[in-house]
Amino acid sequence: MFKTIFLFLKVSFKIDKKFIFLTLFSSILEVFKTIFEIYSIKYILDSLISNNSSFEYSLLISLVIVFMNVLIVLISNLLNNKYEIELMVANNLILRELGRKMMNTSFDKLEDPYYLDLKEKAIFAVSNQGAIYGLFSSLKSLLILFTSLVSFISILLNIGVFLPVIILFFIGLKVFIYFLNYKKTVSFYGNIIPINRKAGYYLNILLNPKYEKDFRFYSIGDVLRNEFSKFQKQTIKEFFSFNFYNSLYGSLTIVASTILNFLIYLYVSIKCLSLKFGIPNFSLYLGTAIKMASSFEDGVQSVIKLVSCANYLNSFRELLLLDEDDKDGTINLRDSIDEIKFENVNFKYPKSDTYVLKNISFTIKKGEKISVVGLNGAGKTTLIKLICRLYPLEEGVIYVNNIDISKYKYSSYIHKISTVFQDFKLFAYSLRDNISFQKSDTQIDEILDSIDFKRIVHSYKDGLDTFYGKEFEENGIEMSLGQIQKMAIARCLAKDASLIILDEPTASLDPISEAEIYEKFAELVKNSTSIFISHRMSSSTFADKILVINEGVIEDFDSHKNLMMKKDSIYCKLFNTQKKNYEE
Repeated sequence: MFKTIFLFLKVSFKIDKKFIFLTLFSSILEVFKTIFEIYSIKYILDSLISNNSSFEYSLLISLVIVFMNVLIVLISNLLNNKYEIELMVANNLILRELGRKMMNTSFDKLEDPYYLDLKEKAIFAVSNQGAIYGLFSSLKSLLILFTSLVSFISILLNIGVFLPVIILFFIGLKVFIYFLNYKKTVSFYGNIIPINRKAGYYLNILLNPKYEKDFRFYSIGDVLRNEFSKFQKQTIKEFFSFNFYNSLYGSLTIVASTILNFLIYLYVSIKCLSLKFGIPNFSLYLGTAIKMASSFEDGVQSVIKLVSCANYLNSFRELLLLDEDDKDGTINLRDSIDEIKFENVNFKYPKSDTYVLKNISFTIKKGEKISVVGLNGAGKTTLIKLICRLYPLEEGVIYVNNIDISKYKYSSYIHKISTVFQDFKLFAYSLRDNISFQKSDTQIDEILDSIDFKRIVHSYKDGLDTFYGKEFEENGIEMSLGQIQKMAIARCLAKDASLIILDEPTASLDPISEAEIYEKFAELVKNSTSIFISHRMSSSTFADKILVINEGVIEDFDSHKNLMMKKDSIYCKLFNTQKKNYEE
C-alpha cells in the first residue's frame, strides 16, 4: 500500500509539481480555518460577557471576526476549487503517463494475457472506482487531520486527559466497525466485478445493432438473454447481502457517535461548572472536542478510502513500474533500406516452448516485391513482426544494410518502414488526417487516385474534411471493410518509406479491386522494397519472388514462374487449388 502511495506522489510531483504545492497550501489553510472558527466564537462571547467591554467594542470585535471568517472561507473555497481542477489535471496526466509507458514498454507485454488483464484492472480502478481521485483526496484529508491534531489535544489537555482518551477510545471502536465493513466491501467487489464483467459482455452483445440479424434468424438471442438474467440474479443477491451488512455497520457507527457526543457534552459541562471556566471556555472546549471527534471520524474514513484506493491501484502501479524498452541501438539509419537479410533465425514467443520460426535464412534486395505465402499459423505475420522489431531476437540475426537491426536507433529505423497490419485502426479524425499530417491535399489525391479511391472520397459532402465515425461528429461517415482497407493502404503509401509491409492488405476487397491494386503495385511503391502477405495466391503473380513458409520453415524462395514448374511444391498446389475454385 505504502509503495503505491509513494509511487503516485512521486509521479504526480514529477508531472505536475503545482498540484502537490497546492495540496499542501490548501491543507494548511483548512487547518487555520478550523482553529480560527473555534477561537472566534470564544472571543465573541468574551467580548460580550466581559464587564470591561463596551457594546461598540464587542460589536467591532464581532464584525472583525465575521469578516475574517468570510475572507478565510472565500479564499479556502477558491483554493479548493483550484485544487479540484488541478486534481483532475493530475489524474489525466497520470493516465497519459500510463499511455506513454505502454507505448514504450516492450511489445511482447502488450500481447501477454497477464498484462492485458492488468491493464483492464487499472482502467476499471480509475474509471469505475475513481481511485486516483480517492487516493489524493484521502491524503489531503489525513494531512489536515494530523496537522490539526496537535492543536486539538493541546486545547483539551487544559481540562484533563480524559476527553482526548475517551475520544480516541470511541474512534478506535469506530475503526473496528469500519474495518469489518471494509472487509465486507472488499469481498463484495471481489465477487461482483467478475459477475458484472460477464453480465456486461452479454448486455453489450444484446444491445449491439450489428448482431440483430443473427438474433432474428437463430435462437442465440434467447440464450444470451437467459445468461444475462442469470448474472443479474447473482448481482441482486450480492447487493442484498452487502446492503444488509452495510446498514448494520452504519447503525453501530451512529450508536457509537451518539454515546461519544453525550459523554463529550457531559464531561465538558461538569469540568466547566467545577472549574468555573464560564461560557466562552465552555464553547471553546466543547467546540474543540466535537471537532476533534468529527475530524477523527473523517480521518478513519479517509484511511479506509486510502487503503481501498491504494489496493485498487496496485495494478496501475505495476504497469507504471514496467521497464521501458531500452534495447535501443546507437546507429541512425539515415539512408534507405537497401537489403534485408535473415541469418539462422529461430523464434518462439515469450512463455512458449514452441518455435514459430525455425532456422530462417533469406535475403531481400532493394526494390524487390516479395510475397509471403503459407497456410494459417505458418509464421508469416511473426516474420513481419521481427522485421519491425516488435519482438527481440534471441537466436539468429536480422541484418539491414549489413548491420544488425538491433544496432539501429529504433526511431530512425521505424521511420523507414510503412505498414498495414491486419488489425489496423482508423481514428475519429478527418479522412485527410487519417491518411497523413504531412502531405498536401494534392499529394493525398494522387495517392487516393492510384488506388482508385479518390472518386469515393470526393463524393462525400466535405471531401477530405469528412470525419470518419460518429463519435465526435454527427455528419461523420461509416465505411465498408473494403473502403477502410483502402484508407489504410493510402496511409501506408503516404509515408514515403523505403520498406513497405502489407499484412493481408486486400483481404476485404473483392477480387477485381484487389487485382487492380496489385497491377499498379509496382508503380505505387516505386523504388521501395515491399513485402506483402495475402491468402489470395493470384496476388503473388505480381511479386518478384515468393517466400513460401510451411510450419515455420522456408520451403521455397523463388519467382512465381519457377515455383509453378515445381509441381509437387506447396506453392504450386495452393495456387492451383485456388485457381480451380475460382474457375468453378
